[in-house]
Amino acid sequence: MALFAVGVTVLTGLLFGMTPAIHALRTSPASVLQAEGRGPGRGTGRARNAMVVLEVALSLVLLVGAGLVGRSFATLSSVDSGFRSDGVVTGRINLPGGRYDGQERQRFHREFLERAEALPGVTAVGSINFLPLDGMGAATSFWAGDQPVPPEGERPTADVRAVSGEYFRAMGIDLIAGSTFDGSEGPETPRTVVINRTTAEMFWPGESPIGRTVVYSWDQDYELEVVGVVADVRLAGLDSDPRGIIYMPFSQFPDFAQMNAVLRTPGDPLSLAGPLRSIVRELDPEVPLANLRVMDDVVAVSVARPRMASLLMGAFAALALVLSSVGLYGVVAYSVSRRTREIGIRMAMGADRGDVVGMVTSQGMKLAGTGFLLGTVGALILGRVLEGLLFGVSPRDPLVLAGAVVFLGAVALLASLIPASRATRVQPRQALAER
Repeated sequence: MALFAVGVTVLTGLLFGMTPAIHALRTSPASVLQAEGRGPGRGTGRARNAMVVLEVALSLVLLVGAGLVGRSFATLSSVDSGFRSDGVVTGRINLPGGRYDGQERQRFHREFLERAEALPGVTAVGSINFLPLDGMGAATSFWAGDQPVPPEGERPTADVRAVSGEYFRAMGIDLIAGSTFDGSEGPETPRTVVINRTTAEMFWPGESPIGRTVVYSWDQDYELEVVGVVADVRLAGLDSDPRGIIYMPFSQFPDFAQMNAVLRTPGDPLSLAGPLRSIVRELDPEVPLANLRVMDDVVAVSVARPRMASLLMGAFAALALVLSSVGLYGVVAYSVSRRTREIGIRMAMGADRGDVVGMVTSQGMKLAGTGFLLGTVGALILGRVLEGLLFGVSPRDPLVLAGAVVFLGAVALLASLIPASRATRVQPRQALAER
């Protein structure tokens, strides 16, 4: 990466260093002598103006890109995840199948939850096989038990989650109807499930799903009674739509070797790290408590990519804005210095300060306006390129485009007004005396 950066730097230096050298070789001595005292020729001025126009256009493109990505990230960050991540700590417990069967897993987790619940400051504790927004999961086809069985290939898919303890309260997932598991579920009791709102509305819109049954197909078809409905939780990411979720009691489905403990506390969640490790070590010294972290970090990681894109686009836009404003200021200031005699004559003939400011400023704003036209086309193209990265924002968002134009226009106006104000301080007598 470093070699690539060095190579690009050297190539850029050679390219922009050789361009004026080649131009100088093509210039005849006679033309240079003829232009002596009049400053750079018309071709040089056009090239300088074209560079400023391109800088303004690039600034607008990057400002619009930064606006789109930034607004997308803000929209994504405001999405309701379905749970409350503050004050929650989690850690993964993996019980190897060679040493633990289903019954031993239940015993381990039951003792773990009992000891964790007794820790000072813990208000709720539970566990789940796959955490929301963690990038892992298990799913299967399912259907309503009181409705015709859909043909294979047309059955909806549900995410399957095994939970234990007070998982829903620990994660802050709202109960909508019915009840959650009460801990009495076991291998000999009727199989029950808690479903999310999307599943309930999928099969029983406007009706109560409590007491109904859902069927899902794993190693065999399981028919389970619905005892509760909870709020939707976004599992794959904040930018993914909620889908059907079936929550099963771990005590009835102890087939998952991996479970993630979830504890809620009003204090510092990481203060529970040491006590939790001690509990797991006491239950089995060979089983580690892995991936210990707070749920706020899990949420932050899930939006790391759009956050980085927003920061990068913002940094590039800021750099381009500085370059374009400096370039525009330089062009107008240089023009003022070359037109000192003209400005002096105009003021001697009665032109007031407002006329001079308008004349100088219009030069810079014409360049900026041309850059806006080119930049708008480029911004629309960039929006189409970024469409796959955007969430809840149109790639042609008029608010972002208008905001970028207004902001860049204000910067361009300021860059033009500074040399324009200097032009009004030109003394006609001094300007006329200059040669």
